[in-house]
Amino acid sequence: MPVVAKELEPDSTETRTVTCYVQSTAHKQVLISLEDVPWLARMLYDQARLGGVAVIPTDPSDGGERPAETGKKKSPTNEGNAGQTGAGDEGQVDVKWNFALSAWVVGGEGGQSFKPDEVPASDALIVGVEEHEWSNADYARKKEVAYKLALHSLG
Repeated sequence: MPVVAKELEPDSTETRTVTCYVQSTAHKQVLISLEDVPWLARMLYDQARLGGVAVIPTDPSDGGERPAETGKKKSPTNEGNAGQTGAGDEGQVDVKWNFALSAWVVGGEGGQSFKPDEVPASDALIVGVEEHEWSNADYARKKEVAYKLALHSLG
C-alpha cells in the first residue's frame, strides 16, 4: 500500500506492507493489524479531506447497504456481465478505488480502470472539464474527474 496519499505526494513510490486478517468470507470481514491502525487512520483522514472517499449519508430507513456506500450504480446495459455483484444486486456494477493500481475500477477485478494521471483532456471534456482547467488540475481534481468518467462509462 502507498505510505502516503498520492494526492499529497504524487512522486512518492514508498510502499508499506499492511497485515490483514480475514475473519469471515461470508460476511466479508477483514481485520487490520494493530500496528497498521495509525497508518490506516491517517490514510482515511487524508483521503476524506482530499475528496477521495465518498461521504455516505446515513439513512436508516432503507434497511441495508446503499449503492453509494459500495460504489454501485444501477446500469441496465451491464446486467448479467462480470460486473454484476450477485443476488439482490441485479443490474448493479461496482466502481471502486483500487489502491494497488491507483485507479477507479469498474466492474471488479479485471474491469475497466480509470487512472487519474492518464485521463486525456478530451475525456475530461466529456464530464465538463475544459482543457485549460485540466492542464492545471491537481491530482485530487484528476481523481474526481476519473471517478466521474468511470460512472459515465456505465451509461
